[in-house]
Amino acid sequence: MIVTEFRSANARPKRWSYFLAIACAAGLCAVVMSVLRAGYYVWMDLRPEMGPGMFIIFSPLFAAAFAVLAVLCEGVLAWAAPSLPARKPLWIGASYAFVLAGLIRPELLVLVLVLNPATLHLFFAMREKRRSATER
Repeated sequence: MIVTEFRSANARPKRWSYFLAIACAAGLCAVVMSVLRAGYYVWMDLRPEMGPGMFIIFSPLFAAAFAVLAVLCEGVLAWAAPSLPARKPLWIGASYAFVLAGLIRPELLVLVLVLNPATLHLFFAMREKRRSATER
C-alpha cells in the first residue's frame, strides 16, 4: 500500500485549524478563479452563456460548495490515511478549486493533472520523507 511507504514518524492527528485552513483556501481560490474567468472573458471580448458578472455574483455559492467538498474529502483522507502529514493546507485547499481553471480555458485542465490534492499530498509526503532521511 502506498500510504505505508510514506509513514511519518512525527505525523500528528489533523486538528480543526487544518480543516479550517483547507476550507478557507478552497473557498478563496474558487472566488479568485471566478474573478479571473470574468476578467479573461471581458479582456477577450467573449460572450459566454453565463455572463462573467453573473458568475462573480454566484461565486460565494461556488466557494461554499468547494469548501465543503474539500473538508469532506480531507476528512475521509484523514480517516483512511492518518499517517499522511498535515502540511501546507493552503496549497492543498486551493488545489480543490483549481478545477475551475477549466472554465477559463479548457486547455488549462491539463494543469489539474499536476495541481490536484492527491499529487500534492504525495509530493509533500515524499518531501518530508526525504527531509527526515537527510536529518538522520
